[in-house]
Amino acid sequence: MKRAKKSNKISIIIYIISAVMLLFTIPAVAGISREVFRDLNKNKGYSVEQLYWQFSEKNYGALNDQIQFNIAVGKKITDEDKDFYAFAACYESAVNYYMYVKNNDSIKAQEELAKFNENAGKISRKMIKNSLEEVKKTYGIA
Repeated sequence: MKRAKKSNKISIIIYIISAVMLLFTIPAVAGISREVFRDLNKNKGYSVEQLYWQFSEKNYGALNDQIQFNIAVGKKITDEDKDFYAFAACYESAVNYYMYVKNNDSIKAQEELAKFNENAGKISRKMIKNSLEEVKKTYGIA
């Protein structure tokens, strides 16, 4: 009888130790899982909401980086985000135009201006067109 009580106490202690160990491993597993799923989702590209946020904060360089990432991972361009893609291309052309003008390279500046005008024609949203006017003023595009 004493032996049965002793083994019963040992079993209870083992269960308690197992439960405590399990409680300590749950946060570690959750942290690892969060990192794995974050990496998996990153390869899907940026959503239109993320692109809009960069646009609304006037982080046009970051917007361009996100769009380049979307292109690199092969994300499809939807109707919702095609204006952002065109705006980012315009922004990049405006920056390059300004650089070429400052370096007295008029041939490349005219090429960038042509790219700018081509992409500007693809923009349909009024809000984005207004921001494009600000970019024109900033980078000296007539």
